[in-house]
Amino acid sequence: IWNELSKTERLQITKEMGKLLNKIHSIKMEKFGRIEDRGKIKHDIPFKFKTGKPEIEYNNSLREILIDSLKDYARILSHENYLSQEFINDFTEYVTSNLKEIRYKDSPILLHGDFIPGHVFVEKVNNDYKITGLIDIEFARSSMPEYDFIKLHRLGFFNDKNLISALEEGYGRKINEKAVEV
Repeated sequence: IWNELSKTERLQITKEMGKLLNKIHSIKMEKFGRIEDRGKIKHDIPFKFKTGKPEIEYNNSLREILIDSLKDYARILSHENYLSQEFINDFTEYVTSNLKEIRYKDSPILLHGDFIPGHVFVEKVNNDYKITGLIDIEFARSSMPEYDFIKLHRLGFFNDKNLISALEEGYGRKINEKAVEV
């Protein structure tokens, strides 16, 4: 019903979506990765450099985000002649120059992984919408909070000052828009 709603109704639901994400994101997880059967987290095991030195420290969240994101990049690259060399170079430059923006140092949290208005069920009660359900959790993961805002960013929420304001009000804190964008 999103497209049939008034601006006021969209803002009210967006605030409720922020509250729901706040609840989901309050659940701390033990490690980063995809949530699979029986709640097990599929976590990438780091490789060790053959230097004889102790294991080199790395950022767990950055590693998981890059591994997950670069899978799609690899899929695109596998189609010969689809991307120009210039695009590949620009993409690589963009990612590497923005690594500090997507570093996350806190504990991993529970994420929905595919959070968009179409996956939220609502019901109108006394002129206000209440969230009554949430679907499509197959992309649930343990990661950084910005991951759950990516699809909303793609849908234009971050271009609408009123929508982003309502989302942040419901969420209870500022969203790192730069990390979401990267």
